[in-house]
Amino acid sequence: MQSRTLNEQDRARIAAAVCDAETKTAAEIYCVLARSSDDYRWPALALAALMALGAALFAVLTLPALWPGLGWSMTPLMVLIAQALFFLALAVLLRFCEPLRLMLLPDALKGRATRARALDLFLAHGLHKTSGRTGILLYVSLAERRAEIVADALLDAALDDAVFLQAVDALIGAARRGAVADGFMAAISGLTGPLAEAAPWTPADENELPDHLVEL
Repeated sequence: MQSRTLNEQDRARIAAAVCDAETKTAAEIYCVLARSSDDYRWPALALAALMALGAALFAVLTLPALWPGLGWSMTPLMVLIAQALFFLALAVLLRFCEPLRLMLLPDALKGRATRARALDLFLAHGLHKTSGRTGILLYVSLAERRAEIVADALLDAALDDAVFLQAVDALIGAARRGAVADGFMAAISGLTGPLAEAAPWTPADENELPDHLVEL
């Protein structure tokens, strides 16, 4: 599932949906689509080390029982060399095979990475600096197949968690079908009403953030 599922028409649809929503609410909606939230380099190395250690223990404990003659020929140095080679092979495989890396890493780790990346982007793009504290980030990370919504103080206090969860479900469900644009459209549509109640539009409102989708 890659960002190539989006075309110029999809990007225009998302921008138009943001623009239309912001005629009804003072909220500043910011949409981001990322290929991945992290490269997971260090967790992958740690995983490779654990797997190599496990393989070495398995070899030492089981192979001599299966092949009694082998136990006499397995020196500690041979085990250490085999373990190092296995570790290097795993480390290279996990480094360059993203689908396998993501499949083996824990969901909790990927969830934390996605949330952390969303929070970083919220701050990096100044969503916490809007005049009414009404910035809201809609973030989709394709590699992890996860989404996050981060809202500034006024909106976070005013909206129920169920509203955010429904929008996140729309983003994730559509992205998993390869329909990223539809996910953003559904999430924006579902949020517009609650956002308008929490932060209604007024003639004095200015558009403080760009409406177009940001792709990373």
